[in-house]
Amino acid sequence: MVHVPTRDKFLFSFLSKSSVELLEKKFDALEALAKTKIKTGVVFVVNSLNYSELFDVARRVFSISDNFYLQITNLVRFSQNIDEVVPLATPLELFQDVLNKTLEFCDSKGFEVRVDGVPLCFIDKKFFKYVSDLKARNYEFDQKFINREGQFDSDNDPGKEHIYLEKCNGCELKKFCKGFYIYYKKYYDLKKIPNSGKEMPRIDIRTGYLCNNNCLYCCVGHLGEKLKSTKDILNDLFIGRKAGAMKVSFTGGEPTIRKDIFFITRAARDMGYYEVQVITNGRMLSYQPFFDKLVESGANHIAFSFDDVDEKIVDTLSSVKGNYKQLMKAFENAKKYPEVLYTTITVINKLNYKHLTDIVRFLINLNKDLPRMFSEFMFISPEGNALKHVDLLIPRIRDVVPYVHQALDLAIENNYMLNVEAIPLCYMQGYENHVVELHMAEKRFMANPDGLDKEYNTTRKNNLKAKTLKCRECKYFDICEGVHREYLKIFGDDELKPVK
Repeated sequence: MVHVPTRDKFLFSFLSKSSVELLEKKFDALEALAKTKIKTGVVFVVNSLNYSELFDVARRVFSISDNFYLQITNLVRFSQNIDEVVPLATPLELFQDVLNKTLEFCDSKGFEVRVDGVPLCFIDKKFFKYVSDLKARNYEFDQKFINREGQFDSDNDPGKEHIYLEKCNGCELKKFCKGFYIYYKKYYDLKKIPNSGKEMPRIDIRTGYLCNNNCLYCCVGHLGEKLKSTKDILNDLFIGRKAGAMKVSFTGGEPTIRKDIFFITRAARDMGYYEVQVITNGRMLSYQPFFDKLVESGANHIAFSFDDVDEKIVDTLSSVKGNYKQLMKAFENAKKYPEVLYTTITVINKLNYKHLTDIVRFLINLNKDLPRMFSEFMFISPEGNALKHVDLLIPRIRDVVPYVHQALDLAIENNYMLNVEAIPLCYMQGYENHVVELHMAEKRFMANPDGLDKEYNTTRKNNLKAKTLKCRECKYFDICEGVHREYLKIFGDDELKPVK
């Protein structure tokens, strides 16, 4: 038996914890075995990352020798901890078409194939003859698993690995079917969307620091061009799902310039992430074929950096002439996918804070074509590149707030969702429902190129933000995160006004 989990080198390295060279050695071994005429089984263990490759692997194996047979096995439980299995659980609803297409191919070629671990409802009845558990290939089930009522006997199930889900009730195939591996109960439970005022658990993956812009305010622009490897990103995705994260955000740098961007977004969806967000400057999405492929690969939330309606200011802030035109083209391309969730992120700075209401007017108009769009105004973070341009970019909070309130009033009046981040609550009285920090996910990971921070909320509050003695007098003290530490170093706390 030869195990071939994928044809993709990156994925093979991640799944097998082996070097990519071993993958080609496996196929070399199959070529050698073909010459011996020895009956050889090729095992394909299906999981959330490789299921879409089954058909291609089947064709490759058949092209080497029709004397082989293909064993398709759904991922079995390899750990006592179900949480470790859930992220790799095969999304059976998506796998169904690939599986039946593969069985159709094998059937037409007379290529021997066996299937194990897949509930019968996902297999075309004409292919039941290939299901290992159906002894006579015509619904006759191995009797040691059948009880007196003619149904699958879980008491005799080795390892107690199978269960029936609620969806199995009433199914005509139930008495012949083993049902689901036990870890699928948690898999389907996790896919249920939490109903609460807080965001669902999430992981932010900073894919690297490399970018096709050089924004004057970028908080990581000074950290070089380091990129996370595909393998590391897959590992981050696995850790996030294992911890119950339902949302992933790919950020940078600029994630859309990665060669594997479509692969990692698809991997995220296939691992069971309900929401897959890509935060981008929008330049690559000005090309419609790229936009199409990003959505098709699984991205269902796209967040655009949008700093002004003034073309000159946008190009100045990004250090790229033509950035504004590309962003406008990306917005046009987005109209092809009104079902996608969109966010615009505006970094409030000295060059644009007087234009905030103009930005909202533009967004309200765009919202007519992109009904699932909302926006966030984020006060500039005094770190990275921004510290090189303090006089040019960093305004006083007290000067910005009147324009923020006007923008919020306009958005509320037009029923447009706008939230604000990094402005202390003493300046947001009456607008508390629009404060980002009060609605952030309680569980949040940050996967940087230099490592994984499993307590990012704590890190953000303790390392990036600060409160002063004046804040202790404020009624918002317990829920407010305060002000950026670097801002306090530059301006002090004279403008903070505790609310009694």
